[in-house]
Amino acid sequence: MARNTFHLPAGVQIEWGAEGLLVRAPGDLVIENDLGRGLAEASAGGDLTIRLPEIKAVLRCKGSLTLSGTVDLPRIEADEVTIEGPEVRTKAIVAKRRITIRSARITSDVVCAPEVILSPDTTGRITMIDCDNAHGARGIKGAFSPSDYAEMIGDPDEYLASRGVGRRQGRASPPTPAPVADVPPDPGATVPGAAPRVVAPPTPAPAPIRSDLEDDGSDPVSLSVDAIEPVAESANLDTRLDDAMRKIVKAYEGELPAPVEPLRSLVDARNYAGIRDTIGSVWDQLLAWHQKKGVRPHHQVTHAFNLIHGAVQDRGA
Repeated sequence: MARNTFHLPAGVQIEWGAEGLLVRAPGDLVIENDLGRGLAEASAGGDLTIRLPEIKAVLRCKGSLTLSGTVDLPRIEADEVTIEGPEVRTKAIVAKRRITIRSARITSDVVCAPEVILSPDTTGRITMIDCDNAHGARGIKGAFSPSDYAEMIGDPDEYLASRGVGRRQGRASPPTPAPVADVPPDPGATVPGAAPRVVAPPTPAPAPIRSDLEDDGSDPVSLSVDAIEPVAESANLDTRLDDAMRKIVKAYEGELPAPVEPLRSLVDARNYAGIRDTIGSVWDQLLAWHQKKGVRPHHQVTHAFNLIHGAVQDRGA
């Protein structure tokens, strides 16, 4: 009968800390058991793989990082990151090469790598994804690119910096050649051996596309309350709320989507605590309404939600 042999390589350190198990290895490290003490820290000079029901440890590695289990960490960073569900909670996931997330419900402010791969069954919220490829975030709320975030919300560099992440430069775009004007040929001039040149008439300008309330049908942006940046205003609270609500009504030409009606009722009732407690869910429901319509919210609506969120946060009631 074959026996399992436990081999403890030279250079591996195992300690019992106040918070749990500490494991350090000079090369690759695989941890599938925390000896019932809870894993507090894992450090590898090469690749690091952790398969545990819950992963809350301090993690360091100089290679690839693979996590399988419920992950709850302030930040995840490695050359390459692979995560398999069921749940991931973090502020930022950053990799030098690739991030792959499979079969997980994720909550993260930022996912940043040259290549990001999200399996079709991955759900949850990622406010901003900074990558070079089409990541396939179909079931993910948010998933702003930095350019989308700049267009609809605010400064993406400031948002990234507040999470300790720098803006990626992305792939270098090929230089755009200087435009060359088509000049009708001189009827009297000929070039030996050259075919006659036909100059097409100018192409008419395209008709205006859809308004700010419309989009190309891609999934609209989704934000959590944390991603709605408060906007400072000098007017008193009731005036600020009324003005913001008027902007929303005007953007929809007086026909409010159903998800916004409860917010208007709370504003009319001066129910500040109710506004603060529900504005996040109202925003998510409104974005779901836009997704069904295949359009994005007007920038005026986004700005008005910022005003309301900032006003009730300032109130603190």
